[in-house]
Amino acid sequence: MARGNEKSGSTNRILGVAGVVCLLVAGVVMGVWYAQGATRITQYQVATVEVETDEFGDEIETTVMKDPFEFGLFPDKGYDGAAPLAGGFSVVGVALLAFLGIRRRKEVQDDEG
Repeated sequence: MARGNEKSGSTNRILGVAGVVCLLVAGVVMGVWYAQGATRITQYQVATVEVETDEFGDEIETTVMKDPFEFGLFPDKGYDGAAPLAGGFSVVGVALLAFLGIRRRKEVQDDEG
């Protein structure tokens, strides 16, 4: 009987650690999103205005599209938004911790009864 308790104890520990890691990853994803400017939509290209002076002294403004990737809250594609990534990790983390709680409650009931 002791061997089964050792195995379930290590499994419980793994489930707990995995659940907490998933929640931490979700927090890091949201932190990165906030640090990059907290934009709502993922931006793949940003329009920048460049001003040049021609040989006559006139200023000519040209719009150039640059490619700095800015992580957005909602994805333009299904996989690149902060909300789906953080939400997915949060759901998995909460599910693992809930499963761990149910499993521990069941073990306590089995030990009592």
